[in-house]
Amino acid sequence: MNRFKRELRLRGVKLENDYECLPCPCGSVSVEAVMVSAERATVTHVFNVLTVTQKMNRDGTISEI
Repeated sequence: MNRFKRELRLRGVKLENDYECLPCPCGSVSVEAVMVSAERATVTHVFNVLTVTQKMNRDGTISEI
């Protein structure tokens, strides 16, 4: 595991291997994938109805793109 993934876990972001199974039932939608790109420091959550992309800022905060 690289440092970026460790930082994400410290901030409450779940990665694919943190789920028991994919898709994982989360209310009315299911998590299809959590993709991490360490090159750009982004996290993409892919649901069955939408895609959410977040970025990690240099100060360690996570914000929407």
